Amino acid sequence: MLQDFSQIASVIFKPLCAKYNLQMDCSELDSVIAFNDAFALDICHDNYGGFIYYMPMNSDRLVGLDLISFLAITRRFIFASHAQPPVSYREKITQGLENSALTLNVVGKDILRGETQWINNPHAKFQPFNNESLRIKLHELGLRYQSRTTVL
Repeated sequence: MLQDFSQIASVIFKPLCAKYNLQMDCSELDSVIAFNDAFALDICHDNYGGFIYYMPMNSDRLVGLDLISFLAITRRFIFASHAQPPVSYREKITQGLENSALTLNVVGKDILRGETQWINNPHAKFQPFNNESLRIKLHELGLRYQSRTTVL
């Protein structure tokens, strides 16, 4: 686990959150949640790298989509310019988050604005989340995904 992950992620994603009026919760060590009333982004990591899961708040259950993989498949993935390959796990995660933030900013603007037409793309495969701590955190943040109009 990267002890300062939430600090790294919050610095990288703060400009996007400000631009798209997303609130940010950095209270967990290994995850940052950027959110509004329509969706939440769970920015997290594991031993292989960083991930951003998109979770619509208008679903009748907690579901998520690996957003960066979706964008890489359907649009494109953008690499920030890095002269050297990462030498540490911290650098690997930082560079991955920078690449993801740049990708979202360039090809995911519609998603960050809250538009939902992209959800109809056949590559948008949402999976149920069975993460109880995430479910509790979303509830603490006042986000409700239960019993709204289902678009999935």
